[in-house]
Amino acid sequence: MTNGILTFLLLTAAASAQIFGGSNPYTTLSNIDDLTGTGNPGWNQCILPGCNPGGTGTPTSVTQTFGVATQEKDANGSMSVAMVAPSSSGGTNELQTYKIGVNDSITHFALDVWFYCDSNCGTYVNQLEFDDALFCTSTACTSFPNTPNGVNYMFGSQFNRQSGIFQIFNQGAGAWINATYSGGNIPGTVTTNTWHHLQENVHLVSGDGTSCTYAATTYPTEYYDSIIIDGTLYKVTNTGMCAGNLNASFAHVYLTQAQMDIGPGGTVSLGPTVYYDLWQLGVY
Repeated sequence: MTNGILTFLLLTAAASAQIFGGSNPYTTLSNIDDLTGTGNPGWNQCILPGCNPGGTGTPTSVTQTFGVATQEKDANGSMSVAMVAPSSSGGTNELQTYKIGVNDSITHFALDVWFYCDSNCGTYVNQLEFDDALFCTSTACTSFPNTPNGVNYMFGSQFNRQSGIFQIFNQGAGAWINATYSGGNIPGTVTTNTWHHLQENVHLVSGDGTSCTYAATTYPTEYYDSIIIDGTLYKVTNTGMCAGNLNASFAHVYLTQAQMDIGPGGTVSLGPTVYYDLWQLGVY
């Protein structure tokens, strides 16, 4: 079976062209879950207290494992992330980021990833997050009003297991927004012990600040075009979200990442494990 990012067996050819840009020249990084290096490029972990992925708790342990054969979609094994959090925590998050490289000319992202949440997810996980981002520091980005350090194009999305709604992130507002389509809210249910398939297409228009104003401040606009969850296509109707000013300490890079949020509660000794496989990102 071909693992290219333009191959989606559950879509018609017309839908595939609509979502992933037809013949547009994507540069694809495939099988990110099988890449074991760290750094830039490579994997980076963000947990409190040294790095802040949100939440208030520091995990008791976070274990990232590659080549897991017990849960896999291909013959190379999956990447698993297991987290244990203190039972007293009001909410504990862990973020795994794969930094890819520098390319301020990127305008389109296409994400394709499979994930599997074990039985403990049903007890302890509140949100499962998937993001693609461009941290842009080019002259065009730093000269844009209200982004003196550059632009944080954070295309965030998450399955909110508490509400059962799929959400997208407004970086300028620092807030999660329920993603909508013609039928209402996009569903964000995650069944445990089951492989789920997430595919997303998003884009930006360099210098476009016409559609995004938050608290009387204008930011560049991010467009969430289409979401495919387990083969069901949703064309996002509240697509325009705000980018934000880049944190001065953030590196000049583009990346893909996943986050698991536990809490409140957690447990002293048990925690959820999420498996990721066939993780691909296409950009142009």
